[in-house]
Amino acid sequence: MRVFIAIPFESAVIATIEKYLKPLKKQATPIKWIKAVNIHLTLKFLGDLEISQVKKIQAVLKDIRLQAFDLTLRGLGKFETRG
Repeated sequence: MRVFIAIPFESAVIATIEKYLKPLKKQATPIKWIKAVNIHLTLKFLGDLEISQVKKIQAVLKDIRLQAFDLTLRGLGKFETRG
């Protein structure tokens, strides 16, 4: 299972991001776009882990609460297709 630690965005933030992505999605590029609801801020990519490892990580992270913060987006990234 590919695992990462991420922060989900509020729907208003996702709508803003989608506005900027819309012109890119119209271009003829070999990109598989994710659904807007899955847009998030990746903090750390952990790679392929076993479910037992994932459960341990979830247990450690489950009680973490974040305060609101400002964020400026300056670029896009992607994961390479596994093959």
